[in-house]
Amino acid sequence: AGLMYVTIQKTRFGMMIRAAASNPEMATSLGLDIRWIHALVFAAGVALAAFAGMIAAPVSSVFPGMGNQVLIVCFVIVVIGGIDSLKGALIAALLIGFADTFGKVLLPEVASIAVYLLMAVVLLFRPLGLIARAGAPSCGSPARAGTGRTGRLAPAPAVGGRPALPVPRVAATVHTQPAATHLHPASP
Repeated sequence: AGLMYVTIQKTRFGMMIRAAASNPEMATSLGLDIRWIHALVFAAGVALAAFAGMIAAPVSSVFPGMGNQVLIVCFVIVVIGGIDSLKGALIAALLIGFADTFGKVLLPEVASIAVYLLMAVVLLFRPLGLIARAGAPSCGSPARAGTGRTGRLAPAPAVGGRPALPVPRVAATVHTQPAATHLHPASP
């Protein structure tokens, strides 16, 4: 987890991954090959999943659907940590691990629901997760704030200490026409 954090947060490739995830259109316009980055990140995820399967196979039996319990816990971790937050996912994974382990040791009767109780408590006080990313959608908003996907006005940056008025987002398009070979017809 530490190596993944350092790779994503501190390296040039991690910067490209974050740019492709947060604003693919801008990253493409800056010259990044988004399909290549997505394919590489997907391949890295598959490699990590295969490695985890190799480690888990000798300990537990291998059968179809063996990851269903883990998938639910992973979803809970992402919800508790906050969508799009790697730090939040790391903190949430540690909290879930502690809640599950101490729940099994101290209160075995309620250990099966300890993880879900922790999720309910966190979401009760922090609906966006422990570490909500700046610009993450609030409850009920259909899209990320500031991306222009809702069709609403975008807030303009503050100027001189006072907030500026919101300005409408305008999609820039470039229209190209074939170059004219001559402006005036040739006179006989």
